[in-house]
Amino acid sequence: MTEVRVYSPELELQGIIDEFSSLIWIRRYFEPGEFELHCPYSESNRQMLIAENIVQRFNDLRTLEAGVIESITMDADEIVAKGRFMESYLERRLIRGTYTYGDTAENIMRSIVSSMSQIPMLTLGDLKGYTSALSFQISYKNVLSTFKKIAKSTGTGYRIRPDLSERVLYFEVYEGKDRSQDNADKVIFSEKYDNLQNEQWKYNTTDYKTMAYAAQTINQTLMVYPTGSGEGLGLREVKITTSVDTKDMSAAQIQAAMMEDAQASLANKTIAESFSFSTTDEPFTYRHNYDVGDIVLIKHNAWNYSNSLRVTEVEEDYERGGMDTVLTCGTTAPITVDWTAESEEKQCQYMQMNTDISLIHQEGTGHMRQSHLKTGLSRFLQRAYFKGACR
Repeated sequence: MTEVRVYSPELELQGIIDEFSSLIWIRRYFEPGEFELHCPYSESNRQMLIAENIVQRFNDLRTLEAGVIESITMDADEIVAKGRFMESYLERRLIRGTYTYGDTAENIMRSIVSSMSQIPMLTLGDLKGYTSALSFQISYKNVLSTFKKIAKSTGTGYRIRPDLSERVLYFEVYEGKDRSQDNADKVIFSEKYDNLQNEQWKYNTTDYKTMAYAAQTINQTLMVYPTGSGEGLGLREVKITTSVDTKDMSAAQIQAAMMEDAQASLANKTIAESFSFSTTDEPFTYRHNYDVGDIVLIKHNAWNYSNSLRVTEVEEDYERGGMDTVLTCGTTAPITVDWTAESEEKQCQYMQMNTDISLIHQEGTGHMRQSHLKTGLSRFLQRAYFKGACR
């Protein structure tokens, strides 16, 4: 049986809701999940379901997250409470100052949490020692937006896990496991196992780029450094406007910092591919054999499709005493990671101010990243699915 427990922002229990018509609990790997609770109107529910209170679902599944109520709709019969998981607290904080990072994703995120304005009751969880790394410079950016970019760049997940008995919030970095390989942990979703229902495949090249030009005005000169590769119609170019703090930096250090920013952005401008489907707990059980962040193997013989994709979202739907599970694997939309986010107007001003444009070619500094169908749908079938059934 599933029940909903409601806590105050100070993590004090306010009450339990065990009668509700619907609970949608969406867990995500790269960004905060969200929830939507529909329950009957009552005075006790009205008093509990208020903005900023904490909602947590309790059942046989181990609870790793909780949601913050952000929206309430009420009429004479029903109360609907919506919100995002506690990682959304990070959206309330800025990275104050200019920092240059070159470390593992785990260490960078932990460092940012330690240095930002304190979130009450939040502390660092255990250091896991993950090795996925990146380099970039950043100044006065939103913490949550930055963490989304770091996560998508390195394949790393993060969460704020509440310990309600101790009234402590733990910031944790975690990585999913690869369960697509031939070993005892392998997880397959296919027609053979009858664990693919209502499936939908999406394939989108809108944001795919293979060549980036890092651009920044330095001493009234627009400096541009290219990274990447490609030729003919396979060449897809993009300008990345960087904002490197060049104080006390040599020309070589400035170039390296600009290239790192551009490479981080280019690494995320890939082909967006996702496979969504409803599934059952046979023969692979959710939260036991696989979880959010894990890489699984998906086979669809009728579509001549086979690919290993990361589980980036799991939607748990609770209605009529049961739970339905909907998985989304891969990227659901083109990912645009811009570490600098300068306005087009400012970029135009740069172009108008500077007539001396220095283009410095760097050969062999970049590489292409592309998502492939392992067994390969033909280009004809890709276009057909993109335009038709899999849209």
